[in-house]
Amino acid sequence: MITKSGRLMRGLPLFPLPDFYLFPGAVAPLHVFEPKYRQMVGDLLDTAARLVLAAYRPGGPRTGSGPVVLPVGGLGEIVHHETLADGRYLIWVLGLGRVEMQEVASDRLYRKADARLIHDHEPDRDAERALVPQLFEAIQSRAPRGHQLEGDLPLGLLADILLNTLPLDAERTAAVFADRCPVRRAERALAWHEEH
Repeated sequence: MITKSGRLMRGLPLFPLPDFYLFPGAVAPLHVFEPKYRQMVGDLLDTAARLVLAAYRPGGPRTGSGPVVLPVGGLGEIVHHETLADGRYLIWVLGLGRVEMQEVASDRLYRKADARLIHDHEPDRDAERALVPQLFEAIQSRAPRGHQLEGDLPLGLLADILLNTLPLDAERTAAVFADRCPVRRAERALAWHEEH
């Protein structure tokens, strides 16, 4: 069921990818070569270029339209693209937020979904004060030399930035991606950071 955290976005293009999670703030480079997704990118370049990247489990259940996607996906926007001579695309998709989605009928080759942005729960202030410096330190330890985080970034975004750098298995990533509690995401991210 789609929650009431945000305005309903109807008929967004749906791009299913195996065990792929577009975290808010992350940029995903994608090579688009299948005809249905080439059609999708062509359509998107004439609009606001927003789509839902949705994970599915390889070997999992399927419907007539393809693999069953997980109910929480990443809302993305194409921020750069290159059109290759043979019609393929190289695109860079910026993660804008998490969405709960429900697949709907499509009049195109690609799938579509109705989606709503979902927002984090309000974090406990004491936990936030304790976790933010730890997240900054962990992120900086993993960042390329010369890259610095600046500004007053929210706890959930910092947790997502750290999570996006970790080599996590699909089970862990799926669970933490759908978790709306930023304190829990931050604690898990820091624990897994220590493991790696």
